[in-house]
Amino acid sequence: MGTGRRGRSASRCAKVVEGLALLLGARFLQFAAAAALFGAACFTSTAAPGRDNRTVRSYAFCAALTLLFGTLAWLIGETAQLSEDPAHAIDTAQLWLIASGTRFGRICLLRMALELLCLLAFACIARPRTRWRVLTAISALVLMSFAWTGHGSMDGGLTGAAHLGADLAHLLTAGLWLGALPPLAMLVMRARRSKTAADALAAQQGLERFSSIGVAVVVVLASSGIVNSWFLVGPRHATQLLATPYGIALSVKLGLFCIMLVVATINRYQLSPALQLALGEERAPAAALDRLHASLWVEMGLAVLILAAVSVLGNLTPPMATE
Repeated sequence: MGTGRRGRSASRCAKVVEGLALLLGARFLQFAAAAALFGAACFTSTAAPGRDNRTVRSYAFCAALTLLFGTLAWLIGETAQLSEDPAHAIDTAQLWLIASGTRFGRICLLRMALELLCLLAFACIARPRTRWRVLTAISALVLMSFAWTGHGSMDGGLTGAAHLGADLAHLLTAGLWLGALPPLAMLVMRARRSKTAADALAAQQGLERFSSIGVAVVVVLASSGIVNSWFLVGPRHATQLLATPYGIALSVKLGLFCIMLVVATINRYQLSPALQLALGEERAPAAALDRLHASLWVEMGLAVLILAAVSVLGNLTPPMATE
């Protein structure tokens, strides 16, 4: 009998682990795809206006599809976790019960509707500039919706409004920075492959326009992160940050952010000016483009790790929530 109970207990643990893995994977897919779509749309409509790069367009379309898949997977994962039975995750009645009967489910349905609008924009809007502006607006709403399915909605009143506002600012600026990196890297890769002055100039202009808002993005991102930490960790728990799983994950995220900031600073104040100087002196920009290419890949790798840390944080209980 004891062996049977242990077997059932092990089976339940395995199901919980499976549900948690699905949930974490779905969170990561959603955060990464939402940032990719928003960043690509913002970058193309502002830093590279008038250019409708087919590679960037395909990348953004894939991000929109992944976002829709990730939202559905998140709904399935939450259904499995709430019902404590992974079999319920593919039960349509149980899925609809969660989707229509909980705030989380209703926001997921709204998010999926917005994601379908993004896909329609790709199919129905022929003018590139209009398409990218529409995608920027809709993907911004998708990113903002995460504030109502995360820790940012845990407070009420004026405190809740301040926390929610900080969360919204954090989501948008993080999405802009992380999501704009791949399109920027694509411009640099195109210039490296074509070896033409026109493509090198386009990459340099994209870097310059993106860098012009970089300081503002970092300031908003850092300040909103401090506000969020105040509400989620609190000054009383700050000294024991590494004593909780949430604190460890948050510390990892902050460390990765600091490293990414150093890499971005090198890009802004050393590598980008080196490319501009090479073009101004009509020298071959190959070396400058190679260094920028390598640096952008490092920055994108750090962005992926940060998104993974964010996915873990969303499934952990912050210290202030235990009081």
